[in-house]
Amino acid sequence: MVNNSLSGAKTSGEWFASRTMILGKYLELLIFPHPLSFDYSYNQVPLVGLSDIRFLISLVVHLALAGLFIWGLSTKKLYAYGIGFYSVMMVLVSNFLTPIGATMAERFLFSASAGFCIALAWAIVSLAEKFEISKNSLYAIVSVILLLYTAKTYTRSQVWASQLSLFESGLITAPNSARAQNHYGSYWRVLAEGIPNPQDKNKAEYLSKSTGYYQKALEIYPGYCEAQYNLGVSFMGLNRTEEARVAFEKTLKIDSTHQGALNNLAVIYFRNGDNITALAFWDRVLELNPNNFDALINCGAVYFNTNKHQKALEYFERALKINPNHKALIQNIQKVKVP
Repeated sequence: MVNNSLSGAKTSGEWFASRTMILGKYLELLIFPHPLSFDYSYNQVPLVGLSDIRFLISLVVHLALAGLFIWGLSTKKLYAYGIGFYSVMMVLVSNFLTPIGATMAERFLFSASAGFCIALAWAIVSLAEKFEISKNSLYAIVSVILLLYTAKTYTRSQVWASQLSLFESGLITAPNSARAQNHYGSYWRVLAEGIPNPQDKNKAEYLSKSTGYYQKALEIYPGYCEAQYNLGVSFMGLNRTEEARVAFEKTLKIDSTHQGALNNLAVIYFRNGDNITALAFWDRVLELNPNNFDALINCGAVYFNTNKHQKALEYFERALKINPNHKALIQNIQKVKVP
């Protein structure tokens, strides 16, 4: 649902209307590419029904294009090739043939835009001939079109200049997108995690900032597993342990196999001295991934601290097979083997 909200269509009518409406949005972006957005995921492109005006307009436009294609093909008009090329390229990313990993995306227009340019060029030349427009006037018209598209290309490239500028733009162009909110929150969380000094005030400030955007993402889509988990990670970084525990438990309600949430819950219980509960969570991690290096080391540490050295050695040796050069692990094994 987060990546492709079309998977949430409840009826065949909603399924068809939403996809057709999106095809209309693609055409709109080709003709007037503003505003542009890096994200069109959940709730930024809402599902629509058969009575929605956006669907009806898109349906009429595409039926007209189909009619023009058939007529142009029979009379061997160049624009018919442009329409045909555009249609073939778009159907591959339309979600009509098979669901893809996105509701829509501007990059999907890249190949199809060649067909649009062919048809546009034909239309300009044909109109110039029909109305006997001079070459200089024709060049002026084309220059204006190129200037406008070039200006948009340049300004858009500035948005992609950095991760921060891109994610900030998403808050403006995709304010209803849960993923855009999550990405912006993760920018600040990752920035905080790169600060080595835990006492640095910027670290706490960035983490606090990230929690606000994760919460906004969850307000938009409460079932957003990634945002729920990230919220817990930020809370852990802020030493808000109880809030982190709640966030990770909510993550597991969405996805019971989320290894990150299982591991972090184990860490929380381990720090609180509840070794039994911690081991239970790490065992669940190892059931899902027997080669999870961190879980193996942590289980070994718990057994070592509880004087179950043979059990600790079993986990440490399993971890050593995965990473035979891990110095701390080698030292732990030596401690266990000391009589």
